Amino acid sequence: MGWEQPEYDVESWKNAEVIGRGSPRGTKWRRSVWGLIPRNIPMMEEREERLNKIVKQEGINISNDFLKGGKPFTVASNSSVKIIFDRGHLTTAYPEIIIDGGKNAEIKLKYAEALWIDNTNKGNRNVIEGKKFVGYYDIFISDGGGDNREYSPLYWRTYRYIQMEITTRDEPVTVKDFKGIFTAYPLVERAGFESSRQDLKDIWDVGWRTARLCANETYFDCPYYEQLQYVGDTRIQALISLYVAGDDRIVRNAIEQFDDSRTSEGITYSRYPSNIPQFIPTYSLDWIGMVYDYWQYRDNSEYVKKFLPG
Repeated sequence: MGWEQPEYDVESWKNAEVIGRGSPRGTKWRRSVWGLIPRNIPMMEEREERLNKIVKQEGINISNDFLKGGKPFTVASNSSVKIIFDRGHLTTAYPEIIIDGGKNAEIKLKYAEALWIDNTNKGNRNVIEGKKFVGYYDIFISDGGGDNREYSPLYWRTYRYIQMEITTRDEPVTVKDFKGIFTAYPLVERAGFESSRQDLKDIWDVGWRTARLCANETYFDCPYYEQLQYVGDTRIQALISLYVAGDDRIVRNAIEQFDDSRTSEGITYSRYPSNIPQFIPTYSLDWIGMVYDYWQYRDNSEYVKKFLPG
């Protein structure tokens, strides 16, 4: 603890080691080569967000006041509890948990878009009863070395529901707070939509949230599963960014990345960045469409001319 503070002593840290040569733009990137290019998009947005409610718990009884902060709960020694939290809608965030004590206590956080009826059917995503929780997870082991231990994964997670499973050993553990730090590309909703029909307004809101969660360092086909930038999806996402946010920086980022993916035969990857080559010929035409869209919506002919050889 304290490594992030300016007075922290780093003398015990090991020196960095060379793991491979950096490669500039225009060089074919392989698994053993690290691409080094200037950043051309802003840093990701980060802000605190709270979970909405507790929807299920086993072995413990805590109120929703815990989710507001300042209402810790304690799990007794040599016991297990399970709690399911609901954000209310899908999000992309760094989960953060703060605990006291509990040496060797295991805290497992599982993440899901929805719970499953069976292996192929989720049903109504608002319903959890009679369903099973399936999702990827993180496991944190408490060192019990002091108070206010904070645990968070190194990469953000996608979830609506989080299942927290705590198993203690010889010491009780106190959970002081649990929240998320939302993160995504900093798109701003500058355009709007108005209608006397609430269902159309709801569709707009869901669509805008989808656009936000599917844009990070690149566009995504989906934030929970592949997290890959496919040209067919990206062309539509780029138009949303232009129309609603008026932001063309991540659009240019995508255009340039797909141009980087071109093989010696002239075709682009269907998705990029990706270590595994995949080709969908019509998606190369969608990339041409993206360049054409940019030419139509931005007065920047010199930028567009760079892509004419491709």
